[in-house]
Amino acid sequence: MKKRLLALAMALVLFVSVLPLQANAVKGGKLVALTFDDGPSATYTPKLLDGLKKRNVKVTFFVLGQNAKSNLGIIQRAYNEGHELASHSWNHPDLTTLSDSEVLWQLRATEDVLDQVCGKNASYLVRPPYGSTTSRVESLINAPMAYWTVDPEDWKYRDPETVRRNIVNNTFDGAIILVHDIHGTSVDGALRAIDDLQKKGYEFVTVSELHRRRGATMDKGEWLYSVKPRGVDVGSIAKPEITYTTDGKTMTVTIKSASGAPIYYTTDGSVPTHSSAVYKGPFKVPYSSAVKAYAAFNMNGVRSELASLVYGQGNRGSAPKIKTSGGKVQMETANTGTKIYYTTDGKTATPKSTAYSGPVALPKGIYIHAVSAGGYYSTSPETVVYYSPRGVLLADVRPGAWYFNYIDRLAAEGLMNGMGNNIYEPGTNVTRAMMAKLLYEYSGESLGSGWTRTNPFTDVDQDEWYAAAIEWAYRNKIVNGYGNNRFSPNGNITRQEMSAMIDRMFTYQGNSLPRGASCAGKFADYGRIEKWALSNVEALVAAGLLEGDGKNIEPRSNATRAEIAAVLCRAMDY
Repeated sequence: MKKRLLALAMALVLFVSVLPLQANAVKGGKLVALTFDDGPSATYTPKLLDGLKKRNVKVTFFVLGQNAKSNLGIIQRAYNEGHELASHSWNHPDLTTLSDSEVLWQLRATEDVLDQVCGKNASYLVRPPYGSTTSRVESLINAPMAYWTVDPEDWKYRDPETVRRNIVNNTFDGAIILVHDIHGTSVDGALRAIDDLQKKGYEFVTVSELHRRRGATMDKGEWLYSVKPRGVDVGSIAKPEITYTTDGKTMTVTIKSASGAPIYYTTDGSVPTHSSAVYKGPFKVPYSSAVKAYAAFNMNGVRSELASLVYGQGNRGSAPKIKTSGGKVQMETANTGTKIYYTTDGKTATPKSTAYSGPVALPKGIYIHAVSAGGYYSTSPETVVYYSPRGVLLADVRPGAWYFNYIDRLAAEGLMNGMGNNIYEPGTNVTRAMMAKLLYEYSGESLGSGWTRTNPFTDVDQDEWYAAAIEWAYRNKIVNGYGNNRFSPNGNITRQEMSAMIDRMFTYQGNSLPRGASCAGKFADYGRIEKWALSNVEALVAAGLLEGDGKNIEPRSNATRAEIAAVLCRAMDY
């Protein structure tokens, strides 16, 4: 397990040794750590990040590995904006029910995703799902574990005002607050609570920063509940100061920090991570460079604000965004003063390529390469999209891929939306809510704006983006739920669950599939099909809608966006 506790302990020792250097030490500051579990959510976490940035608040995200993998850009943004990333396991099992190897996999798989953002071998706090552990599990976690002292039960009270009130009424100096960023009501309530608590003099910090500010250690196997006032608040970490001298060809850069914390820096304009260079003394860079630096006792959650020195064209431009409108291709860049250059012959775009001057009619069935450059920005990363014969821009779906025609077709017909910037993530797992929404849109039906809830699912709020779709699917006997009045909308859908929903969709539309064909028996893992789904899987196999890999049908594996696109297109043609 990659919990670098030795490094953390050394950082804490270093922190204690430099306390006299922190000129901004104060007494009596009211501190609180706000934490968010189960995300990130593609729908609600960006809104939360917007609200936190506006309020200059830092929090700790206890993410699920599977959600972080599907929303890597969101956790990258959270890290870049100074929030702490921590582990809440891969898919939220009760760790006490798992074997040693299964527990370790849950933790390591999640850390591997977080390492892509924070840098290799960064350290992460852990919050076991349900707060459930044993001494065996704690020894396997081998890291500090963050509990909570304020639980507004936002998962239960899906009302922003109730969430706000429960947070504000129970928060105290040094508390750790638990909220979930997978509910819109929770995000709204938490932001309202922040406004109220800031008016009362509270400062919001990460869990690790809360402990550093008050001189409290975080030991392996220790449960972290709160850090009440200890008489001294050592203050935030001072932002580094970057200075330089130049001979006209190179710059000699010096970085200092009043905090005495190690300084992590980059010279290519990227945001420093745990894997970045550590400042040892003045260094030389080309005359046109972008140096960025943090002072940090722990780059994940215990660091200063970002310091930057951009000289000449050292700041790399943002990759252009490409879209279509009115049959024409449009390109745009976020950097003022830059120009976009593009090619349509498959060659890499450079500032010597065709300059973009406005919406342009381009032939379909080509690759478009584009970069931005100019002003105070060096040449950006390249954007590459395939402009399909159906008029769809595809950044990660290429001709020749087995799923190309399926995703291209559904995208062209408006049945499959991208994930932003023309990305469709064919290998990403589909949730049960997404599947219901897809079938709902495919049906062409609508419940209208004034529909009344009839489903019994306590985990499906009527204000969620998928609520109408699940209600429609329940009314038409396309979905049942998991028992205990739960639907698990954010759970990944398996191939056998997908089969059941599509088979029931056929029945609902009066177009039943073949029965009793026993076609699935040819697959080696036939016995893994659960009894409740056997007839559904058999029907899809008999109709040629569901295929295996030649040997297995993998009924309990998660269904990906590519697989569902293929099955749905075959169903449309059946």
